[in-house]
Amino acid sequence: MTYNNDNNCKLFVGNLPRHLTYHELRKLFDQVGEVKFAKVLNRENIKVPYGFVIMSNENEAKRARDTFDGYELDGRIINVEISSQNKQGQNQRKVRKYQQDKQLSDRVMFVCNLPYSLGENELVELFADFSCENAALVVKDGQSKGFGFVRFPTEELLKEAIRMMNNHKIGDRYLKVRKAFKDDDVKVESKTTTNSTENFQTQIGQENQEEEEQN
Repeated sequence: MTYNNDNNCKLFVGNLPRHLTYHELRKLFDQVGEVKFAKVLNRENIKVPYGFVIMSNENEAKRARDTFDGYELDGRIINVEISSQNKQGQNQRKVRKYQQDKQLSDRVMFVCNLPYSLGENELVELFADFSCENAALVVKDGQSKGFGFVRFPTEELLKEAIRMMNNHKIGDRYLKVRKAFKDDDVKVESKTTTNSTENFQTQIGQENQEEEEQN
């Protein structure tokens, strides 16, 4: 079997949990694109396990990096880099840098491993018990990529939602949730504005159609 070995499609994934398998690593990255190859190096002589993932193209590799760099996986903050930009020996220094420099949001949650059929209204409803304000799915070509962002009115409700909903089963999937980064706040806000405009235009169109039918 031949893989695309272009370093712009290959990702280095550092600070992995000790018992993570390549199947689990592949399943994680499958959420953001097509995984061609995944490998985990976690032998006993390796102090901190790490791995490699090859995506089908450069855009998917960048999306995977942007999604999972700094992601919490089984208690570890993993770091993800495009292989051509990685210096493996800097792994642990980079992990500490993410922990120190990346600011977490106090209102927005990152959620992944969602069913692809789940819509944004259903995502809001899923977190309705925590007074969810709105949600934004990451979509490509009209199809959900299985992850997105949810905003709450207070940090306390965000923390409670994380505590209660991480590993919550929906269909045949188990949700993975954590605090989003501060930079992600705008993704929910801009999505809300877009949705509001689209909903308004849809509503006007429906009203015009009803008037025409009545006339």
